[in-house]
Amino acid sequence: MAAQSGIAPTAELTSTWATALSSTTTRLLKITIDKEQLVPAAEFEVKGGFESDFELFGGEGVVEEQAPAYYLYR
Repeated sequence: MAAQSGIAPTAELTSTWATALSSTTTRLLKITIDKEQLVPAAEFEVKGGFESDFELFGGEGVVEEQAPAYYLYR
């Protein structure tokens, strides 16, 4: 996995990504940039159906102003 920006993912992110792909309960994965590397910032579990889980984006610490992040939502 490589970002278009050329910033490489950490081993921790690669592991988190693999775990999230095999999980049936992971709904949202937040990824941030730290020291020129992509790192996992938070993982959120399924709370309900697709529409109600989309509200995770409004939760505390998910989307932060002036803090760029990638969000992988399933």
